Amino acid sequence: MVFSSDADLLRFQPYVFEHGVMSFEEFHALAVDAIVDELLIAWLPVQGTVDVDSFDVERLDASQWVMASVYRVLGWFVLPRLAASVGGQGLLTMMDHYRREYRAEMRKQLSKGVRYDTGSGFERIGLVAGSELQRLRR
Repeated sequence: MVFSSDADLLRFQPYVFEHGVMSFEEFHALAVDAIVDELLIAWLPVQGTVDVDSFDVERLDASQWVMASVYRVLGWFVLPRLAASVGGQGLLTMMDHYRREYRAEMRKQLSKGVRYDTGSGFERIGLVAGSELQRLRR
């Protein structure tokens, strides 16, 4: 599963394909890995619905992560490579911009709640307060 594609990149930066690169598809899978890693660290331990052992990336709502994936691909993979080969301070400035946007998008999606298929359709699973996670249940 990937959350974004080259077509999504075209909506944000159509010029990235003008430098002789035909596709950035391999980087979209790397963006998924990064997003899932962040979910495993920042979301999974502080929510009370999805068990750590049963977490499955295929159950995530891919449409929720399109923007974060595009920002990740541009900020960490595409623009650094273009800056190294083509050069230019403008590309490095854009790289920093997309890295900031990625972090903001991840915070936004985590605060809204992660859409996850619990077996009966997608459910928005939010973060649970630390005191609630530590509560003893009888």
